[in-house]
Amino acid sequence: MSQQPTDEPTSEPCCTAVEHDLTREEIETDVGRLAAMGAETRYEILRLLDGAPEPVCACDLTPHLDVDQSTTSRALKRLSEAGLVDRRKDGRWRYYSVTDRAKRLLDALDSEREFARADTSPAAGDKRGAVRDRYGAIASGSAGSPEAEDGCCGSSSGSSSCCGDSSGETFETRLGYDPARVEAAPEGANLGLGCGNPLSIADLSPGETLLDLGSGGGFDCFLAAQELGPTGRVIGVDMTPEMVERARRNAERSPHDTVEFRLGEIESLPVSDASVDVITSNCVVNLSTSKSRVFEEAFRVLKPGGRLAISDIVLTERGQAELDDADLDQYASCLSGAVTIERLQSLIEGAGFESVSVRPKAESDAIVREMYGEEGLTDLVHSAHISGYKPDR
Repeated sequence: MSQQPTDEPTSEPCCTAVEHDLTREEIETDVGRLAAMGAETRYEILRLLDGAPEPVCACDLTPHLDVDQSTTSRALKRLSEAGLVDRRKDGRWRYYSVTDRAKRLLDALDSEREFARADTSPAAGDKRGAVRDRYGAIASGSAGSPEAEDGCCGSSSGSSSCCGDSSGETFETRLGYDPARVEAAPEGANLGLGCGNPLSIADLSPGETLLDLGSGGGFDCFLAAQELGPTGRVIGVDMTPEMVERARRNAERSPHDTVEFRLGEIESLPVSDASVDVITSNCVVNLSTSKSRVFEEAFRVLKPGGRLAISDIVLTERGQAELDDADLDQYASCLSGAVTIERLQSLIEGAGFESVSVRPKAESDAIVREMYGEEGLTDLVHSAHISGYKPDR
């Protein structure tokens, strides 16, 4: 099984499940304690302490965490009260180490996470590799995007993501983007890889924090920054180093200093708990081999009342029957990795979201024809708008 990179401050878990002696009830009890305390920060603290050869002072933990010193101290206090951390005082300093129970819990969580993330379909690791290779090549300008071909309109499929038709209308305007805002995005940000306009359903307000999953060259991020203004913040996450590098170069040419790009997996986001107002994504979730994890992570990082605003590909029943999930080219091309509307809605609701909506766009057939250059695919896939809310409680 292919390992998914994370930002956890220890080595990646091995491919085989870790043996542990905690019962399911004990695991759920301790995980519940972590969740009640703000799971991700506490989990990172436990990981740091578990990897340390000797007890660690709180002041030495904070530089490794995306929190301030007082937050670290409060987290350590609550971990100690939960029986997961031992502390001893030496003069004015307090030193911390994990308890045996915490070690057993970490082993159990490793086992649970590896099982949850495992895709037992053929070549799950190959799928991620195919996606990474395809979009790495696009980011480098060597394959797959309009600007990588001979001229703007040289798509091998005959489609023209960046080019207008005889009326002068571009693919982006047909997706619903404002031409003036598109023109204001940094050159090289628009790679023509979207299947919709998630910002059209995001209902953005100045000052909000937006997270874009699979941010690519940063196109939607830069457009969002225009709406969020100088008090807003935009975070783009992409698993492809070449894409992140490209997006960061684009950011240097952007007038917005509120946009940042992070390397990471959308199944294990390098983002703090309850820290963003809205999550967008454009034709990316279908590429994940663990979509349930994507929405669980989205739920974790959204603030209470936060929302999803996603454009993606969904399968029809015929598409589910005819497209080959093991075909790596189909998978990396945003086809066979998609799921049906019913399945996608179930996954999102299963992660805890409410008022979930998965709606094919009225212009879906035209979008699909232009994306793939094949008339017959309109019976197999739709371009859809996807929304949902984290409960405000």
